[in-house]
Amino acid sequence: GSTFTQIGSAVTLPSMAATQDAGVIHTAHSTTAGSATFSNLRIVTSPFKAYGSVPAAVSQSQGVTSLTNAGIDVWATGTQHDDEYSAAYQSGVAGTSSTVTVHVDSQDNTNTWGKAGLMLRNDITGTGSSTGYVVLAATPGQGVSLSSDSNSDGYLDSNITNTGTTAVAPVWLRLVRNGNSVTGSYSANGTTWTTVGTATLTGANSTEDAGVFFSAHGAAPGTAKFSQFSVN
Repeated sequence: GSTFTQIGSAVTLPSMAATQDAGVIHTAHSTTAGSATFSNLRIVTSPFKAYGSVPAAVSQSQGVTSLTNAGIDVWATGTQHDDEYSAAYQSGVAGTSSTVTVHVDSQDNTNTWGKAGLMLRNDITGTGSSTGYVVLAATPGQGVSLSSDSNSDGYLDSNITNTGTTAVAPVWLRLVRNGNSVTGSYSANGTTWTTVGTATLTGANSTEDAGVFFSAHGAAPGTAKFSQFSVN
């Protein structure tokens, strides 16, 4: 999944639309039925990258990013250390003075603590190790949660939650980074914001990855959809 061999050369598709359907296929090439199994389908347009620490489908269509996967959680307490999610992100775009915003269009109710929202991290692909880690997440039943890695061990272990009823998807989320301080807020309309809290980034680089993520908080998969992601 890292080193690829090109098959032939680039081809020209006549009558190609600006956007096209994309997916996986199977044909048996026989009258005898057969089957094929696929995983980790990722269709993400530049400058976004896709990542899943668990099997996931990551796609974008007409300005909407969809993440489908399971995932136990993104949280550490006692002997529990979980960092299971999928993400669509941009590398090194969140500097020491950055505002990251997204609209959570929808989120399946996989668990009251299922999480869909924004992530800042030195390396979003560095599950269980990368520092400078903070997320702001909408949940189906626990409001908006701002979680951070307080001891720089690569796992989220500090949490601030606002359980307001307006904090359920669809909802706007925003992270404002000021040096190693990050403030999380949510909004019903993208104009009037309610502050959830402020977290301290430990072990953060001067520029971090920024993106959207989803963790179902359970063994059953679900889907979260996002739009209007921006980094300023």
